Amino acid sequence: MEQSLIDEADRCVQCGLCLPHCPTYNLSLSEAESPRGRIALIRAMASGALSISKSLNAHLSRCLGCRACEAVCPSEVNYGGLLDNGRAWMRQHPTGKIKNDGLTSFLIHTFTKPNRLQFLGRWLARYQGSALQGMVRTSKILGHGKLRGLEEDLPSVPTQSPLQQDYPTPGLSRGTVGLFTGCASSLFGRDVIVAAIYVLNRCGYSVHIPQDQTCCGALHQHYGEPQIARRHCESNIAAFSKPGVDAIISLASGCGATLSEYGTLATQKGSAKSFVNKHYDISDFLNHISWPKGVQCAPLKETVAIHEPCTMRNVLRCEQAPYQLLKRIPELEIKPLEQNDQCCGAAGLYNVIHPQLAASLGAQKREHLSTSGATVLVTSNIGCAMQLGAVIRKTSLNIRVAHPIELVAQQLGKGRDTKNEGHL
Repeated sequence: MEQSLIDEADRCVQCGLCLPHCPTYNLSLSEAESPRGRIALIRAMASGALSISKSLNAHLSRCLGCRACEAVCPSEVNYGGLLDNGRAWMRQHPTGKIKNDGLTSFLIHTFTKPNRLQFLGRWLARYQGSALQGMVRTSKILGHGKLRGLEEDLPSVPTQSPLQQDYPTPGLSRGTVGLFTGCASSLFGRDVIVAAIYVLNRCGYSVHIPQDQTCCGALHQHYGEPQIARRHCESNIAAFSKPGVDAIISLASGCGATLSEYGTLATQKGSAKSFVNKHYDISDFLNHISWPKGVQCAPLKETVAIHEPCTMRNVLRCEQAPYQLLKRIPELEIKPLEQNDQCCGAAGLYNVIHPQLAASLGAQKREHLSTSGATVLVTSNIGCAMQLGAVIRKTSLNIRVAHPIELVAQQLGKGRDTKNEGHL
């Protein structure tokens, strides 16, 4: 791996065009906190010129992985892959003593295992619905560290009703899609999943949810465990290989970004290529199909600010898809959130691992939200929704956070449509 790291790092011509697009460089103005600086550090580490250390790990760890640098790089350096491989090499090298901290490891190995995640969901729902939460917050038993911040920022856990494996469309079938539900989305975004099933059914598509699908692998891939990420990748390719599945739909752009790069992660390149070719973000898919004539959204007189997740802008490259989809709602005023080219600070587990840096990035979004005039903030990634939702709650802004598919489902009649949603 050493030589591949060096070869990719050598593609960087040190031009510095990436610097103004890097959130951590803009916060620190430190070269070591820029893509150019981190590439130099990874090369030095791989060549043996720099020893593995806590300081080196800190610089690589503080990268959000937003990949905004890739979009402006004239040499087309694969910075995301270089960062992932650099982190993995550092954790697996015989002389390295760098490991993920206890809280990070706990979250990775809880969110990526369905049984543990379901247990966590049931426990959180009881905790949030009892007097215990208030007692914990009043007592300050969690201190002032990462665990307290995590507890305060968590949204309410919605009802965890079991999902069926198949949701046939009540009308004339135009095909079948496989729905990737994800880890955090399964716990905190259950309403998004139900909304997606409703809209897809209304558009004539039956929905298949493989019961043996797993985590997309993003957390393991980005935190130095590529072998486990590869196992998740190959499990999902097998889970969605059912004959008759015309497309594979993801709801969270963070998951979608990883799914879209299974071609580089999987060992079986042929099956991975087939999977990737079938994969769409939900908004992008709904823009590509023709809708039945009778399926039309009701008007909505609200102002919506659209947040563009980094994974949607810089990896999937379909950041315009939510705008196009929401144009189906008459009278809806749609505007982009200011500085959409800057990360909100969620970035997987970043807001847990680096809460102060994440809070600084969140504060920038808060300023733009407060002057947006929006009553709804739309984002296509569950992590961003949780980060921005916490920002909004802390500042008492009268703005609700929604996935674009939730607004579309709402205006198609979900919640009032007993004919088409009786099975949901």
